[in-house]
Amino acid sequence: MRIVAVEIALVFAAVIVALLVLSPKTVHKYRVPIYVVTALVAAYFTFSHVLGYDISWINRYVRQVFTLGALSNVMFAFVAYTGVLPKRWELTKRLRSVRAEMSVMACILALGHNMLYMNYFVEFFTDPLGMRGYYMYACTASLILIALMIPLFITSFYFVRKQMKARTWKSLQRLSYIFYFALWVHVVGLYLSAALAGTKMGDIYSLVIYTIIWVPYFVSRLAKYLRERGSGGDDDTMEVEPQ
Repeated sequence: MRIVAVEIALVFAAVIVALLVLSPKTVHKYRVPIYVVTALVAAYFTFSHVLGYDISWINRYVRQVFTLGALSNVMFAFVAYTGVLPKRWELTKRLRSVRAEMSVMACILALGHNMLYMNYFVEFFTDPLGMRGYYMYACTASLILIALMIPLFITSFYFVRKQMKARTWKSLQRLSYIFYFALWVHVVGLYLSAALAGTKMGDIYSLVIYTIIWVPYFVSRLAKYLRERGSGGDDDTMEVEPQ
């Protein structure tokens, strides 16, 4: 049976989200320690090659959950789907109550993933003509995603949200629609080009799974938009106001 990082990421993310929704009030109280732990985990996998400590003892696919950005991608999917699930469901209410925390954790993991490839970003700005097409695409797409993510990341912190006007915050959060789609396009481009270059079934398999994860969301989001067009109802952002 073939196992890829995204499958393990789905399990990890499901466990994390389940723990968050079990006690939203506890999560809100200890959100800062939760963010710190998330950052430390991301840093552990990010800086191993720089600081020289050995993480080879960890299963290869588990390492890839962090180094390939699989966990952050799936966490973003949980955040996205929270916005299209029926509000009357108890599960939706619980997910919405910790959506801010899920968003921040996903962003932290995504930043750690990108820092792992900092040398390619340096080359992108210093010697772009010397880069292979695959890495040029990856860097360009990643920089666009980071530019979209940073304002969403910052405004997902409750203390920042409190300082903003509701209309301004909501308008800015609509960037999440573009971000989610760009994230999927980025993954498609990476895995498709890798699959075509090396004809690795693992890349094709990962591409299929990511597509299964994200395409239903886009269809659901479009359907919800068409239903609510003109009603003023639009809450599918990366974060909702914490309760």
